Amino acid sequence: MADWKGWVLVTRIGGQRRDFDSAGMDKLDADRRRAFDRLIAADARAGFQYLYDRHPVCDMGFDNPLRVLS
Repeated sequence: MADWKGWVLVTRIGGQRRDFDSAGMDKLDADRRRAFDRLIAADARAGFQYLYDRHPVCDMGFDNPLRVLS
């Protein structure tokens, strides 16, 4: 799984869900990453937070992943 491409880092900033390219986040310089981590910690202190990587397996191969629901 570590070699899979397309991982997405998912979190909340200012109460809004945000998706980031995980590989791009790994390339941030240390100061920018610390600033990002401070934003995440601020939401956690306010009451609720999450931070995880996901790979949208269910979206792969579908032009419109919601079409399987119709």
